[in-house]
Amino acid sequence: MSIKCQNCGAENVDNAKYCCECGNKIGFYCKKCGTFNRSGKFCISCGTKNDPIDWNKASTNPDDYSWENVYEDESGTYTADRLVFLKGNYEAKKIEIRQGTRIICDDFLAYYWIDEYHYKDAIVEEIIIPDSVTQIGNNAFGDCISLRSIVIPDSVTQIGEQAFSYCSSLQSIVIPNSVTQIGDRAFEGCSSLQSIVIPDSVTQIGWCLLDGCKGLPKRDDNLLVINDWLLQVPENIKQITIPNIVRKVGCGAFVGCSNLQSIVIPDSVTQIGDGAFEGCSSLQSIVIPDSVTQILRQTFRGCRGLQSIVIPNSVTRIGDGAFEGCSSLQSIVIPDSVTQIETCAFEGCSSLQSIVIPDSVTQIGVGAFHGCSSLQSIVIPYSVTQIESYAFNDCSSLQSIVIPNSVTQIGSGAFEGCSSLQSIIIPDSVTRIEISAFNGCISLRSIVIPDSVTQIFRETFHGCSSLQSIVIPNSVAQIGDYTFLSCSSLRSIFIPNGTKEKFQKMLPEYKHLLQEQ
Repeated sequence: MSIKCQNCGAENVDNAKYCCECGNKIGFYCKKCGTFNRSGKFCISCGTKNDPIDWNKASTNPDDYSWENVYEDESGTYTADRLVFLKGNYEAKKIEIRQGTRIICDDFLAYYWIDEYHYKDAIVEEIIIPDSVTQIGNNAFGDCISLRSIVIPDSVTQIGEQAFSYCSSLQSIVIPNSVTQIGDRAFEGCSSLQSIVIPDSVTQIGWCLLDGCKGLPKRDDNLLVINDWLLQVPENIKQITIPNIVRKVGCGAFVGCSNLQSIVIPDSVTQIGDGAFEGCSSLQSIVIPDSVTQILRQTFRGCRGLQSIVIPNSVTRIGDGAFEGCSSLQSIVIPDSVTQIETCAFEGCSSLQSIVIPDSVTQIGVGAFHGCSSLQSIVIPYSVTQIESYAFNDCSSLQSIVIPNSVTQIGSGAFEGCSSLQSIIIPDSVTRIEISAFNGCISLRSIVIPDSVTQIFRETFHGCSSLQSIVIPNSVAQIGDYTFLSCSSLRSIFIPNGTKEKFQKMLPEYKHLLQEQ
C-alpha cells in the first residue's frame, strides 16, 4: 500500500514521514482540531479542508505564517514543511537541518531575547545544511559566535543580508557555483575568517560584505581582492590605480576613504557596485572606462568634492542616488546611451548649473534633480513620457523648462519650490497634473492648462503668489482642495463660454474671478 504526496503527487510507502521525491511532509495537521491526517484533503476528525502553503512562493519572513501551519520537529526546531523558521535549537552544538527543507528563514539562529534586557546567542558549532535548501534568509545564522564549520550545498542560489554576520569563530567558507546574489554584510564581523571562495556565478555582492574580517589575507598594496572582486580598500588611501586583475568593484569598497583624491580605473573593470565611492569627499575628478555599462545605486553619493566626471557611451543607466549630494559638481554630460535617470540620481547637486539630457532617456525618476538649486534651465527630450514626483523639486534657480509633447503626466511636487520659474508651457499631451506640482513657484505669473487635462489635483498652485491668470479648459472635471491657496495676485481664471455654473461648483471661493471667453 502506498500514500500520495499532497505536494508533488509522488507515491510513497505507507509509513513514510516525508516524500521520497520532494521531501514534503506526508499528510497534514488539521488547522482546526490539530489531528494529524495521513492523506486526503479533509480532516478525518472534524472535516476541515486542508489549506497548504504554496512553497514555491514562500516568504522568508516568519511573521507571514500562522502557527496553524507550524509544528516542532525532533530537533526542537519549529518548521512548516519545507520552510525552517521561528526558532532554532539554541542549546545544541550540532544542528542538522532535515532533508527536504527548501528555505532557511530570516533570523533562524540569531540571538533571541530572554527578557526585556537580556538575550541569548546560540552555542552551535556545526551546522549541516541538506542539498534541498535553495535560500538562506537574512541574519539566519547571525551572531552564532561559536560556529566553526558550515558547508553550503550546491542547491543554494541566494544568501541573505547578514546571513553569517559576527560568526566570529568561522574560519573558512566556500560559496558554491549555484549562488548568484549575496546580500549586504553577509559575513560582516567574521573576525576569524581566513579564506573565502566566491565563484564566477556571483554577479552581485552586497554592501560591506567582509567588513571586520581582519583575518583575510590582503595583497602587498593592502587591497582585499577575492577572485576578480575588489572588496576593500584602506580608509587612509589618497590615490590608487586599480590593478588589472580586478573586473568588479564591490559595493561600498571605498566607503570611508575620505582622503582619496585620485583614482585610475582600468578597462578591465566592467562593474562598479552600489555605493562603491560613497563618502569619498576629497575625490575631485574621475574617468569611468568604456567597459562599464551601469552607474548603480549611490555610487558617488556624498562625494562633495567631485567637480567633474566623464560618463562613457557604454553606460545605459544612472541608478538611484548615484550622484546624490555631489555639491561641487557644476556640469555633466549624459551620453546618448543612457535610457534611465533613476530616483534622486542628482539630488542635492547644489552647484549643478547645466545638464544635457539626451533623446535616449525615457525615464526621469522621482526627485532626480531635487535640490539642484543652481540649475537655471533644462530641456526635456521627446523620449520622456512622464516627469516623476519631485523630479525638479527645490530647483530654486530654474527659470525656464521645455516640456515636450511626449509627456503625459507631471508628478506630485515635480516643480515644487522652483521659486525662479516664471513661465511654463504644458503641452496638450499631458492628462494629469498631480498634487503640489507647482506648489511654491512664487515667480510664476500665468499658465495655460491644455484641453487634454481632466483633473487638477490638490495644492497644484498653492503659494504661487505672483500668479495673475490661468486658463482652464472645459475638459477639467475636478479641481482639488487648496489648488489656489495663497495665490495672492490671482485676478483672472479664464474658462470656456457656457461653463461658469460648472466651475462655480468646483471653485466656489473663486467664483468672482471666473471669466468666460
